[in-house]
Amino acid sequence: IFERACLSEGVSWDDAAFTLLVEQLHPRSMRPMLACYPRDLLHLVASRCAYLGELALLTPQRLAWAWEAYFGTDDKGNDA
Repeated sequence: IFERACLSEGVSWDDAAFTLLVEQLHPRSMRPMLACYPRDLLHLVASRCAYLGELALLTPQRLAWAWEAYFGTDDKGNDA
């Protein structure tokens, strides 16, 4: 699903970013892996890159930013 969402959004695949998602972001937040998350998160990455005039390259930092933008965080940086 994540690979297809990358293709659909025009965002390059990155193994380190996917590992971050599966091994850290999802488990830490205790959120289920819903099929809509890849598309939504990658759309945020693609939109931000377009806005900033950057290539749509997926990185762990960009995916972490998209995660925080999508789910929000509390005042201590924890998932809301």
